[in-house]
Amino acid sequence: MEKSKIENGGVSLYFYEKNTRVGNDLIRAYTVIDIDVDNDVQFVSIKFDESLANIKKVDLRKCKKVFPQVTAISMNGNVSIPNSMFPNVTAPRFHKTSLLNSFYMDENTVIDMKGCSNIGPHAFDGCKAVDLINTECVKSCAKTSFCNSSFMNQPFKDGVKMAGSILIDIDENADNIIIPSYVTFIAPNATEKFKYNGIKMLTIHSLDTLKILNQNISKKMNLVDTIVLSDKVGITDSFKILHRCKNIKVDNNNRYYKSVAGMLYNKETTELLVCPSGKTGKVEIPDGVIRIRQFSFYESKIEAVRIPGSVCIFEPNAFKDCYFLRELTFCDGLETIKTTHLSDRYFQPYAVSNCEKIETIILPKTLKCIGKFFDNSVTVSNIKIPENIRVIESGAFQKLKGDVKLPDTLQYIGYNNFSYVDSITTKQHIPGLFTCFGDSLTGGIIKINIADNVMFISKIEVYTIAIWREQIEDELALTGLSDSILKKIDEMSIKSKNHFLVLQNYEQRKNNKLKEYIVRESGHIGMQCVRENNTEMMIKLLNTGLVSEKRLKVLLSVSNDKKNAIMSAYLLNAINKINHEDNQDLIL
Repeated sequence: MEKSKIENGGVSLYFYEKNTRVGNDLIRAYTVIDIDVDNDVQFVSIKFDESLANIKKVDLRKCKKVFPQVTAISMNGNVSIPNSMFPNVTAPRFHKTSLLNSFYMDENTVIDMKGCSNIGPHAFDGCKAVDLINTECVKSCAKTSFCNSSFMNQPFKDGVKMAGSILIDIDENADNIIIPSYVTFIAPNATEKFKYNGIKMLTIHSLDTLKILNQNISKKMNLVDTIVLSDKVGITDSFKILHRCKNIKVDNNNRYYKSVAGMLYNKETTELLVCPSGKTGKVEIPDGVIRIRQFSFYESKIEAVRIPGSVCIFEPNAFKDCYFLRELTFCDGLETIKTTHLSDRYFQPYAVSNCEKIETIILPKTLKCIGKFFDNSVTVSNIKIPENIRVIESGAFQKLKGDVKLPDTLQYIGYNNFSYVDSITTKQHIPGLFTCFGDSLTGGIIKINIADNVMFISKIEVYTIAIWREQIEDELALTGLSDSILKKIDEMSIKSKNHFLVLQNYEQRKNNKLKEYIVRESGHIGMQCVRENNTEMMIKLLNTGLVSEKRLKVLLSVSNDKKNAIMSAYLLNAINKINHEDNQDLIL
């Protein structure tokens, strides 16, 4: 297809009137892709006025023509040209706050970037200038902005290449990359280099540099072996970049921070600020630390932490996304373990969040109160609750598993605790014991042993069961454990329609109401056992001696049909017991 042409002042522009494929490229209609300039034309103007009414875009980046006679140009921002097209233009081309072309400025030219916030693609391609001033406003540029320029061709100094205050490249193989204190922006090309996995050391000289690194590369940078903070780095609340290393060092003359065992603390060693995410193994926090700051251990690869008795402030998300953390040891001296609220928001994150590999939690003997500290990702089994504890606040043990023994000193249990445990043993009733399971939808049954009085209750939070549990809790507070309360628990078993729960409580107390329920429902209970292949529940049912011979034979027939040999054997044995008056209980 023939190209159309527009001529104006010795300048000819060529375009297609329809979408056209040239080689592998699709050229859009009314996009200028070629140009000619008469030999006597020194000034070229391309503006979208009436003469270019139908033109939508001028894209000459792939045009290889050169017009050395042109020394000045005037063009709109949506005109794209390579620097090589006009090698003798003597002034950079800006549009609003963007630098689009520097052309072939020589090494003696100073390029003033005052007011410029963006640098376009290939803006410095072929540029020989090495002096860029007033770059503080630059906030963005393309990966190719400095390609094939003197800025990129300069040697590395302290592991970096600079264009004014813009960091444009780093030497990922340098022994130490020292980030200048005057850096105001990091170009994408340098940002990409920070993803390299072998950077040995990164030295930061100012607080502003730390903030810029936080903003630009903290999420992209691979682990650096060591990050060094010089004595010039001042107080800040953001340490994102410091998590992206294996070891932190601080200049001894820094007035605000110090490093202990590769971790960052305040100068007085009373606050732990950062444990690098690349740190591994076991960490021992020094005695005297009183606060563990939020995100201190963010994504850390540590496996165990020893927390001294001096710590009294655990900020939200102090241990967040620690996927390798397996053990937390709290030393004696700690009296309270709970997350410290940093605001008035209703929802506060837990100090330990999304650390699902934790297997061992050792609580101190001095502990008196534990509150919201572990989120529901922590599912430790059989934790030992200290003898001196007084209060377990709401949400302290959301997903604790196994068997729990509560000490005599405990005075209160808050909501949303012990929803996943198998049993709770205590010598006396503790306020909150029957209502602590919270919004548990886990189902299942929990065994409660109060002074050798065993009872089983449903953990699921159904409205009717919740009301019964509250009534039991209120009566226990007034009268203590009594036959009346045990009868209510048995009635609650019946109301729950949980056959296994009824059988377990009947096993403990031959209550008449439980007996009547089992006699009435023995056929349904037996069928459920056969259907679910629940041999344990079937044995409990048979040991009650409340199933008639007729029902046993029906159940035996169904079990035989399902080819459940073990259950059939138990049923046949129960039928034989009736005929021979053998009252010995069955054992699984």
